[in-house]
Amino acid sequence: MESIDIINWGLGVFYIVMGFAIYAFPNLIAGYNTMSKNEKESFDIVPFKKLMRNTFIVSGIIVLIASILFWTLNVRIEIKIIPMVIIPLALTVYLLIAAHKYQK
Repeated sequence: MESIDIINWGLGVFYIVMGFAIYAFPNLIAGYNTMSKNEKESFDIVPFKKLMRNTFIVSGIIVLIASILFWTLNVRIEIKIIPMVIIPLALTVYLLIAAHKYQK
């Protein structure tokens, strides 16, 4: 087992934990905690925090599955880095696109 495997597993677990934490504590969402009271009232936080929770949990599961698959297939380290790079980028792009519909 290489250290990259442990890092990938930790990253997957981290995403899952962050999904639940963001749902329970929406002030963890970047920008939401700095909004004024009026801005917070005009932002539909309940469905948005559900979106973020689900996105983070699914991303964590994908990272875990990919890293376990790569570990069992004993692929090269260059391939094992893919979940660490592609998943966060895809997560960020998806959330940026999806977030616009939650502004009232």
